[in-house]
Amino acid sequence: MDLQDMTNLVTAYEGIDEIIDGVEMICGERCGDGALDKISSLVDLIIKYSVYHDEKNDPDHEKIYKILEDDRFEPEERAKRLLGMEL
Repeated sequence: MDLQDMTNLVTAYEGIDEIIDGVEMICGERCGDGALDKISSLVDLIIKYSVYHDEKNDPDHEKIYKILEDDRFEPEERAKRLLGMEL
């Protein structure tokens, strides 16, 4: 997985998450079955290729989610962190 691939995954995750949040605000409930499946698949790929993937010491992938959801940084910066290319 290269930087561009990971950046694309992070960007897609961010977009789908925004759509799910918007639907929740409009409908008053969390829905979007297809979107939830897509985001789960994206997250699985991000976790698989992240340098922080550690089933033994972090089975809930908290460090990965923390980086992924840190909107202070652009998707490319988050992708670099996930791939171990510290800024």
